[in-house]
Amino acid sequence: PYNFWQNPFSDDGKQLLLIDKENSVVLLDASNGKIINRVKKEDKLFKDALLSADGKKIMSFVDKSHVLFWDAMNGNLLSELKSKDRFSYFRTYLSPDGEKVATVSTDTVTVVDANSGNILMQCTGPLPLPFAFSRDGKKILTVSKKNEIGLWDIFSGNLLTTIPAQDKKIRTAQFSPDGDKVLTV
Repeated sequence: PYNFWQNPFSDDGKQLLLIDKENSVVLLDASNGKIINRVKKEDKLFKDALLSADGKKIMSFVDKSHVLFWDAMNGNLLSELKSKDRFSYFRTYLSPDGEKVATVSTDTVTVVDANSGNILMQCTGPLPLPFAFSRDGKKILTVSKKNEIGLWDIFSGNLLTTIPAQDKKIRTAQFSPDGDKVLTV
């Protein structure tokens, strides 16, 4: 009776976020399956949902141009992020602290404040996937089709460094927990 497309567990494994057959986003206690909260917007069909790493925010996707942010504990709608271009987002990511959202299109990464919807930075290049936030939410990693890794500062929008192209295709890139290293696979 539930759907999910990305990892549905909170970082601590105590909560589970799913979409039910009534099109509600449901936050469950992973140990006993009891509902913690349920969010629904009558006129919206949710395609996917994510839980912030701290378990305090829910990000639900209506389509590739409309994202809703909810308070996970009380179910209040916090903000909405809409794009004028219906197909502008190829993928959307939530920072570990739940404060920033990155939308990735075919040639642009846009990082937005999850509360206000204000754009914090944009960087361009050919299909910047894979993508990762640092644990502190201050930096992002992008990987171009040429397998070049870009390390970006979110607040200045500056490219801090580029790691030269790799011999093999990079399928994923992540920061180490301390943020000092980059792992690519």
